[in-house]
Amino acid sequence: MPDSRRQTSEQIAFQLAGEMCGWVLAFAGGDATGEVNFTPPGAPGLPGTYRIGSVKFEDITVEFSTGMTKPFYDWVIGALQRQYKTADGAIVEVGLASKVIGQLSFTNALITEITFPTLDATAKDESGIEITLTPKTTVRSKPDSTLSWKESQARKPWLSSNFRVAIDGLDCSGVSRIESMTVNVARDAAGKPQYLTIPHLAITMAESHTESFRQWHADFVINGNNSPYNEKSGYLLFLAVDLKEILFKIQLAHLGIFRLVTDDSFSDGVRRVRAEMYCGDLQLSCGPGAFG
Repeated sequence: MPDSRRQTSEQIAFQLAGEMCGWVLAFAGGDATGEVNFTPPGAPGLPGTYRIGSVKFEDITVEFSTGMTKPFYDWVIGALQRQYKTADGAIVEVGLASKVIGQLSFTNALITEITFPTLDATAKDESGIEITLTPKTTVRSKPDSTLSWKESQARKPWLSSNFRVAIDGLDCSGVSRIESMTVNVARDAAGKPQYLTIPHLAITMAESHTESFRQWHADFVINGNNSPYNEKSGYLLFLAVDLKEILFKIQLAHLGIFRLVTDDSFSDGVRRVRAEMYCGDLQLSCGPGAFG
């Protein structure tokens, strides 16, 4: 996501139905664009005419982490539970002295994408979850007001290196990287939600910890024992800096391995293997430390 918003405002507030939900990391999009229609001239030598037809409101992308309120998390979690609820709200840019420097209001917004970040044991950057909102309308304004809000508890940092993964019957202790995953809401021509498309799970691990994965791959792929009975379940934990407190948990269901290859993209001399699995479903939950 473009990060320019962070440079023009001190904080970015997210509101649902007029209620404060917390400070988000970044946002982009939400502008209104008119469709330009051209009518050819009625006679040679005359100019044609242009008119603005329908208006398209761009999707809004929002990156958030810990420190949000329960109604916000419930909305995101509900999208993964196929509830498909729309909401009205606003994104408010707040500058020095709590002065509002800009506001993007939206109506009837549907969460149409949820992206979980790449996790890397060697990374030091702050991590966040990104959602894409598809609004019915948007309006930009600059209210002459101030906005201040304090979380009920201090927001707990979440680094992309602070994670743990577990899959039934597999040795995951050597996993050092998990690729980003994006869940999409498939919609019909009228924009009505139909179903979720769940991404594959791709993990990278030290070659010395791959024996259980190799056995599953041989049985599931080569030997053809890939019925639902042979699928696996697991979970992914996003942890606080103490590597003990759970901030977020992704429950993974109906995992099926389909690819196991050597990963030569690393230059530290450690031989690694990348395993790729389809994922039939995933669900998100929040630990107490996630709330603001």
